[in-house]
Amino acid sequence: MQIITVQHTQAVHHTNGMVGGSTDWPLTALGKRQARRIARRLRKELGMRPDYVLYASDMTRTSQTAQAISKALRLPIEYVSELREIKVGSAAGQSKAWLKEHQALREGVPFLDYRPLPDAESWREMGERVAVFLERLEAANRNVIVVGHGGSLGTFVQRFLHIPVNATEYIWFHGRAGSVHRLEKQVENGRAVYVLDKFQEILF
Repeated sequence: MQIITVQHTQAVHHTNGMVGGSTDWPLTALGKRQARRIARRLRKELGMRPDYVLYASDMTRTSQTAQAISKALRLPIEYVSELREIKVGSAAGQSKAWLKEHQALREGVPFLDYRPLPDAESWREMGERVAVFLERLEAANRNVIVVGHGGSLGTFVQRFLHIPVNATEYIWFHGRAGSVHRLEKQVENGRAVYVLDKFQEILF
């Protein structure tokens, strides 16, 4: 089983000082060009009709990134709500400055369970829904391409590598827009070895 993760390319909230998360921003013109570049690289590596299933978060910026890959590899897209970025509640559509002014203090609250706003999602909650999707992938045992977000893919990698959930307090996998990685499970002498490998250089 091989997993290629693709973090969506440059989106509008990377350029306008607004909150990302569950705010449904589209890609910028540069982001669309970056998505096509990633698609060309994947086609070069995998061929036109690879034995892969293409999954993507159903948010606009991930959908647009996945569409470029779908066109290049001639793969249909299966949209997955569990891969959405973390829910930011009332901060959706607000500026980062607004969120900083209105967010709750974190004092005494573990990182995993902190909610910046009462109606926002915690990292633990996001991790639980991402884990549901990962369980389905592992049961199917197919080669896949997964297009997601910085937060949801960071959690995805952590769970794939079987790093304890509470380790999020001090271990985190952070990608940047347009980063692509390869995850692989190899079984040697009855022991599973999990591999994380950079597939493409950062586009910025």
